Amino acid sequence: MASTSTYFFTVTPKTHSLILSRKALKPPQLHYLPPLFLPKSVKFQCQNRRSSVVLVRASSSSGIDVTTSAIKPGGIVESDKLPTEVRKRAMDAIDSSGGRVTIGDVASKAGLKLNEAQKSLQALAADTNGFLEVSDEGDVLYVFPKDYRSKLAAKSFKIKIEPLFEKAKMAVEYVVRVSFGTALIASIVIVYTTIIAILSSSREEDNRGRRGRSYDTGFTFYLSPTDLFWYWDPYYYRRRRVREDGGGMNFIESVFSFVFGDGDPNQGIEEERWKLIGQYIASNGGVVTAEELAPYLDVETTENTDDDSYILPVLLRFDGQPEIDDEGNILYRFPSLQRTAAPEKSRQKEYVGRRWADWVGGVEKFFNEKKWQFSKTSASEKAMVIGLGGLNLFGVIILGTMMKNMTASPSGFISFVSDIFPLLQIYAGSFFAIPLIRWFFVQKTNADIAKRNLAREKRSRALESPDLSLRRKLLSARDMAKRTFIGQDRIVYSTDRDLYEQDYEAREWDRRFKEIEKEIQRLEGHTDRVWSVAWKPATGRNGVPAVLASCSGDKTVCIWEQSPATGTFQQKAVLEETHTRTVRSCAWSPSGKLLATASFDATTAIWEDVGGDFECISTLEGHENEVKSVSWNASGSLLATCGRDKSVWIWEVLPHNEFDCVSVLQGHTQDVKMVQWHPSMDILFSCSYDDTIKVWAEDGDSDDWHCVQTISESNSGHASTVWALSFNANGDKMVSCSDDLTIKVWGANNMRMQSGDGNAPWTHLCTLSGYHDRTIFSAHWSREGIIASGAADDAIRLFVESEDGLVDEPSYKLLLKKEKAHDMDVNAVQWNSSTENKLLASASDDGTVKIWQLISSSGNEKLPL
Repeated sequence: MASTSTYFFTVTPKTHSLILSRKALKPPQLHYLPPLFLPKSVKFQCQNRRSSVVLVRASSSSGIDVTTSAIKPGGIVESDKLPTEVRKRAMDAIDSSGGRVTIGDVASKAGLKLNEAQKSLQALAADTNGFLEVSDEGDVLYVFPKDYRSKLAAKSFKIKIEPLFEKAKMAVEYVVRVSFGTALIASIVIVYTTIIAILSSSREEDNRGRRGRSYDTGFTFYLSPTDLFWYWDPYYYRRRRVREDGGGMNFIESVFSFVFGDGDPNQGIEEERWKLIGQYIASNGGVVTAEELAPYLDVETTENTDDDSYILPVLLRFDGQPEIDDEGNILYRFPSLQRTAAPEKSRQKEYVGRRWADWVGGVEKFFNEKKWQFSKTSASEKAMVIGLGGLNLFGVIILGTMMKNMTASPSGFISFVSDIFPLLQIYAGSFFAIPLIRWFFVQKTNADIAKRNLAREKRSRALESPDLSLRRKLLSARDMAKRTFIGQDRIVYSTDRDLYEQDYEAREWDRRFKEIEKEIQRLEGHTDRVWSVAWKPATGRNGVPAVLASCSGDKTVCIWEQSPATGTFQQKAVLEETHTRTVRSCAWSPSGKLLATASFDATTAIWEDVGGDFECISTLEGHENEVKSVSWNASGSLLATCGRDKSVWIWEVLPHNEFDCVSVLQGHTQDVKMVQWHPSMDILFSCSYDDTIKVWAEDGDSDDWHCVQTISESNSGHASTVWALSFNANGDKMVSCSDDLTIKVWGANNMRMQSGDGNAPWTHLCTLSGYHDRTIFSAHWSREGIIASGAADDAIRLFVESEDGLVDEPSYKLLLKKEKAHDMDVNAVQWNSSTENKLLASASDDGTVKIWQLISSSGNEKLPL
């Protein structure tokens, strides 16, 4: 792994100004883990990643047992060198991640700096027999045994005595707290006892007429120190938690609370702040805007919101770096927080139709500091404390006057009081001086807190209702976001396994990867994630080259054509400068003369193919915001679009390339992900973020379109977002895929469908689950009856109908699985129904399109193009 170079970055786009001067953060170091130290190393080159992984080989003659925990310099417990709070937060993050983590996982969940997280993981792994895993891209993962806490506690004397230190600390705090209140009682007793003693001695002297004798009390004063414990509560800290709910406290607490307060109400809040920031960045794919983090940071109340300097502490803590999007906006990427060892069942790749507040966090999510209280004592307790403090101050003043007027030197108890009298004066004066000074401090502090809270709330409200420029900036951040899960299938090296065997497996892994490269053709032409692909009808047979369209977040559409001579695909055209944002979907008309493209810029473009040259002949406008999908009906006379505005639009194709909106369907309650026409009838299907599939048909009498069926969880539908659907060749079966990690197959009465009855209900036939471990984004049915699926786990699966005859209803079995079909999420898969060969195209977040060819449908047999 190469070290990141030091860089200086200066940007001044638009009205923003930000200057960063940063030093590189060293990548994870593998050379310092004492229990894992090995004497030899061999370098293994990952051909597909252009990166190298250092594999360590143990020598059998070295006499070193890599499994023993006794190999550490000087027998030092490395975890003892860590600050206690850092170690505890790191261990909590490890526990919440299941014991298998990246540095980014710990940094985001614990709110630690990356170097702190790295040092903590290295020390904990060294002390608990943890081990390292290295992925095919060079990521270092730390894996801990389930009992790592008990192993660490058994080794570390510091951890063993920490509870004792904590109890001792609490005891000292308790003694200090009660001593100050007890001192008030003692001071009052001493002061007024002395006053009485002086008065008594003075009267005796007058009565006896004696002169020249020293003052004495004439009586014995006795106060046992144990008497003071009547005021103390030995179970203060235990009972305090109970009293906090009721708001009461005893007298001794009231005295201390009135003078010194009750401590910082925001103690530990900085750690919570960084946890919130780290988790927010990680959950949003590692790319955020400064405006998103402003509700968590200390920002000014000024109206100027173009200064991003407040985000610098975040960049330094989590190794962030600024990037500029195509519109000149500054976005912030945190690469270390984009890699995780924790699987995610659900992820939002795009804004999905809920309130903006739900998407960016909401007003209630801003970081809110608590205001300081002068004292938690009640009004009656304050009155009692002030009264006793005033009584003590008055007594000290009187006593001071009396002692000044004494003509003879004091002796005995009065002499003792005379010696400590300066302390009594300081105590009596500070009893009111300290609260007075503290009152001004609390007022100033609360004013500053209120100012910061107001500024953060203002920034949060701006996110809830963003203006157009901020909305586009947020969407751009989401388009650039990515979150890579490092599963076991991506691990190429582990220190937990036999090293000679692992070296062999690494060479075998490299050999298998080279074979995979032969089995696919990778089409590289886009500069951003590829969202969708579409095969041109009637191509790929009878001597006509196969043609494929792909659309991307780079705002372009690429046209690929297969060479008759070599069978490989080459880029023939790039459709650009029409859409201003991501092109989300593309679809050919049945004749292949027109190509429709749907974009996040709220438009749908219609392109005409004239001898291989493409011209935009029409732009359809009407959706309020992002258009997510486009589809032609079987005859090419109707076009359907859907979008984030929860609507479905049906357009009629008129002569001279004119398009007229004939209906706007408002049935979904959330973002509509996809529209798809029935392969032979004018029946429209739509699937949505509201977890439903809706069936739309035209009313023959009124020419109005209406929903004839809603498939939801209540009738065996999906339990989360439905991303895509497809039909078999006959049109009597439908497949759908979802964020709930399932693929469902549906069936309808073919006779009723062919008779033109759009109300023929679709019923659930079977559910395929357990084949993908992350969101399934695409499913497509081939002409031969093979279902292909692509998902966020980077995998492609093929399914065919089972012919075992054990059940009446149709069932499906796994035909083929491709674990690492792409380097990142597979967004779309589509069969070419026209080709004589079984060609499958797949599109991915890695910016590539791949062409697959299935030679045999009886097993995992594939041949290259």
